[in-house]
Amino acid sequence: MIPKGCKRLAEVDFPIAEVSRHAAREKSIRHGHPSTLHLWWARRPLASSRAVLLGLLWPDPCDPKCPSEFKQQARELLPTVGGCNPGKTDGDLQKALLKFIAAFANWDNSAKPAYLEVSRALVKSAHGEEPPLVVDPFAGGGSIPLEALRVGCEAFASDLNPVACLILKVMLEDIPRHGPGLADELRRVGTGIARGEQIELSKLIDILNERFGTDFKPADQLFLDSIREDAIADAGIRQAAMANTMENFGYVFLKALEGLFIDRMEQNEDITARFINDKEFQDVVGKSLLKTVYEQIRSEKPSLEPFRRVTALEKDKYRTCVPLLKLKAAAGAFGDVQAVEPDGWVEPHTERRLGPGMFVAQVVGRSMEPRIPDGGWCLFQSPVEGSRRGRVVLVQHRDIDDPETGGAYTVKRYESDKESDGSGSWRHTEIRLLPENRAFTEIILKDVRDDEFHIIAEVVEVLR
Repeated sequence: MIPKGCKRLAEVDFPIAEVSRHAAREKSIRHGHPSTLHLWWARRPLASSRAVLLGLLWPDPCDPKCPSEFKQQARELLPTVGGCNPGKTDGDLQKALLKFIAAFANWDNSAKPAYLEVSRALVKSAHGEEPPLVVDPFAGGGSIPLEALRVGCEAFASDLNPVACLILKVMLEDIPRHGPGLADELRRVGTGIARGEQIELSKLIDILNERFGTDFKPADQLFLDSIREDAIADAGIRQAAMANTMENFGYVFLKALEGLFIDRMEQNEDITARFINDKEFQDVVGKSLLKTVYEQIRSEKPSLEPFRRVTALEKDKYRTCVPLLKLKAAAGAFGDVQAVEPDGWVEPHTERRLGPGMFVAQVVGRSMEPRIPDGGWCLFQSPVEGSRRGRVVLVQHRDIDDPETGGAYTVKRYESDKESDGSGSWRHTEIRLLPENRAFTEIILKDVRDDEFHIIAEVVEVLR
């Protein structure tokens, strides 16, 4: 932690010429720059925001109160970035830090792993395990909070302008959380609107005005559209729609609809009050929404994967998402699955609480049917604690030759026989790896040494 009274780097020096040059260049950058998301008349350059944040987050190494741990780690990390030589004196280290800030202000370096890792590691070294919080109450286009997240800080951003708030939500929450899938979903929804899929709902306002003498406006139509989207996103409503005829679905839907209106009451009290108190009005609105919601849910193609691929924030890993691994890679880790480079991060469709050591992998083959279908995606937990008897596990041993996996590893139900070795310990005389499908034979291993046989992880749930 930076002690009180220790000067920050920006208080002593700052590479203003280089940072200004990079900031001016940003005006001509279009691909991948947040300015292409929405034009904002007072957007702060990312280059200067990033540089100033690092200058304020890092201590001045020439200050006598500068933590020695920070200086030591800076000397170790800076040489990994070309041209940043920390030298032997504190003055040399100060120049190297300023040179790093100037180079990192370059848009071309802003997403390079080497620069990201060094900047985040030094912020962590200066501030400890708890990331510093950067607050911007008038964040506008979001440059400052975006760069705060980039260098490993927590960020709180707000603005009085609702357009700015929308930009901030999309840029700081939705894009990092959903990744490239968000663009695909926007294209799908945009194409659907262009095809006129919501014509029936747009007519509903006209029907209500004509039948009940109301004077609802287009904004009221948007409110009803929000109710419809809430219904489509509701897990209980979706399940009921997929499992029932429209008539039977109506009993579930109409009971849930009043709750959806009440949840959004503050957005439109007039329509909500009319819906709750006027039975005839409720009937017309309910039947119209029932039809559009039911048809849209039933027309959607089911997801081929029981999870959503995400770009994981560090704070969300093993809390809302887990790594996606290949079984071969997980088996080759001999129990240390968190050291395996994942194929990405996913939010599995599960009610189970996620935690460290969990991962998602695909099980190929029919030996565990019907419990695990061929190609089924499973949620695994590593390490496996307690008795393994009767549990479905991923195991690795040199004598395993599973034709389904093509390697010395397999997913099977575990059984074993043990005997005392005479010294108070136990050894396995036989390990049986049992398939669920009777068309497959069990794998039997005899006189297995503990250092040769590895139980990597347990299947805790087959994802649907």
